[in-house]
Amino acid sequence: MEYYSSGKLVWAAPGDILSHFRQDQVIWLLGFWHDLELGMWPPMPVEQISDRYRSRHAYFEVPIQIKLELETRIRRCGRDGQMLMDKYMVGKSDKDMELTYRDRDIRDIEDIEYRVSKALEYVAGSRRKRSRYVEWRWHMRSEELVGAVA
Repeated sequence: MEYYSSGKLVWAAPGDILSHFRQDQVIWLLGFWHDLELGMWPPMPVEQISDRYRSRHAYFEVPIQIKLELETRIRRCGRDGQMLMDKYMVGKSDKDMELTYRDRDIRDIEDIEYRVSKALEYVAGSRRKRSRYVEWRWHMRSEELVGAVA
């Protein structure tokens, strides 16, 4: 059971997320990171409260399981995962992101946005990727280049 407002995810039941992390779900969950750490599922929107969600688990089990799985996937992304967290959990502005991460590998906000989008792609999905993030990103980049040439 998921609820959207203006095309944006505003609430999802834990069962919708346990089986598969979609990119919009990852972004939504990062906004409630501290609640998940405390074992609390993000609150349901007031207008939907009559639709109760029941679980066979203790109230804190699923939020913590989901948070730990997300954390593991994000950590595998290294610095790009930290950028993902800063953008969607901390809510850093583009300017702050650029000041924090700009170096010889990252020239501008477009580089940061690209890396954040790739980390989000890596984190999303029904299971962890088999390859390390660096290998996966290199493979995805080579596919992008081949597609651009063809």
